Amino acid sequence: MLKYLIISKSRKVLAAIFFLSFLLSSSVLAHAPTDVNLSYDQARNLLNVTISHSVSDPTRHYVMRVEVTKNGEPLLSEDYTSQPLPSKFTYSYNMNALAGDKLIAKAFCSIAGSTMGKLILPGQTRLVV
Repeated sequence: MLKYLIISKSRKVLAAIFFLSFLLSSSVLAHAPTDVNLSYDQARNLLNVTISHSVSDPTRHYVMRVEVTKNGEPLLSEDYTSQPLPSKFTYSYNMNALAGDKLIAKAFCSIAGSTMGKLILPGQTRLVV
């Protein structure tokens, strides 16, 4: 009887260790996007945000939000329930921007972390006195 209790208890301990290691490893597998690149199409007034976020299931682990600021002011925030591809993809946003504007896009992972990218539009704004 004592031998049965010891075996039963050790199985429970092993099962608990296995369950905890699985639970902890799933959060370790979560990661922020690795890269966020911005480009601006002046002719179409379009900001393209290319995000690298490699995942095995883009419906469960994905970029859940993209926030964009222009010259330090919040411009837009878009929420998503999945990402279109399991690795690298581009979202496009209509907006007006001028030479010298500083655009920042921040991509948030649905599980852990965020990454941002910056773009200062080329050209100079002139101050005429």
